[in-house]
Amino acid sequence: MEQQRMRQWPYWLAQCAFWGGYAALNMVFITLYMPFQPIYLIINLMLSALLFGSTHGLRFLYRRYGQQWPMLRTVLHLVWLLPVTAISVQLGLRLLIVAVLTLIPSWQQDLAPQVSGALIGYTINTLIMLVLWTVLYLFISESRRRRHAELAYWQSQTALRETELHFLRSQINSHFLFNALNNLRALIREDPELSRQRLTQLSSLLRAILQVDNAKLVSVDEEVSIVRGYLDLERLQFEQRLQVQWHIDDQALNAKLPPLLLQTLVENAVRHGIARRANGGAIVIHIDRRPELYVRIENPLPEHEVASDGQGIGLKNTRQRLQHLYGERAKLNMHIEQQQMHTELEIPQ
Repeated sequence: MEQQRMRQWPYWLAQCAFWGGYAALNMVFITLYMPFQPIYLIINLMLSALLFGSTHGLRFLYRRYGQQWPMLRTVLHLVWLLPVTAISVQLGLRLLIVAVLTLIPSWQQDLAPQVSGALIGYTINTLIMLVLWTVLYLFISESRRRRHAELAYWQSQTALRETELHFLRSQINSHFLFNALNNLRALIREDPELSRQRLTQLSSLLRAILQVDNAKLVSVDEEVSIVRGYLDLERLQFEQRLQVQWHIDDQALNAKLPPLLLQTLVENAVRHGIARRANGGAIVIHIDRRPELYVRIENPLPEHEVASDGQGIGLKNTRQRLQHLYGERAKLNMHIEQQQMHTELEIPQ
């Protein structure tokens, strides 16, 4: 509440300065052409108070409705609203003048006689001031809104970069690298050709991790290639304990998703499912186009530990990436069904 009040004080200060200055300027012009009379000061103060209240009402309507409208619609409403407001202000001023003169009849003789069409002239003058105030307010309001939108955009980009950095760190799994390098060293003597293939896959995986910021989206075909390489490297460690079944719709191969997103989910299935079972198990990967991209990964539950609740670093960063890129349109859910962990991902295309 206190912060909201602090944000409001520039508006109230500007209101007082604008309409106070208008009243003072009116008094200067009046005293140039006729002697000073208290009734003119009272009239100017009442006029400024009415304009102060009227413009505050216009501000309320703009903040309530106009900010959600396109600018053209707002302008079209102002075309009739400002003249109506100007007429209302002048009629209200006439009523206040009558009330003052009723209380103090002696001031009646100090007023200059009204010429024909004076009300129309005063209304036009009031309309001009309302238009000037509206233009200034809309200009300042739109400038602030654009500035806040730009600030929010850059804050979002900064948060996205931080998320990607955390994602990058979570992807570089020291245990995986240690095991992969040790397994490759042992494989060199047994099968040099296979070891070269696996080393190429490891370098491709590391290159994809290091270049994750350079590619906003990649095709499913590219991502599947990275995941296959990752799983081949894991098989050096788990051997027959790791089985993989792929079910990929050909129409989904050209679909787009953030880089290494599928790899993160598959790695989670390996680390929290296969690695925690003495006999390992099978990972089943379904990829379909519906028309959104749909991915389902199934892996067995660990034998002696409670299944992950999906709040690990890798999955937490994955959710943050999806939130930044797609908002509420992307979905990532995990549930247990028939002793299998099901991870389901939906990405709009």
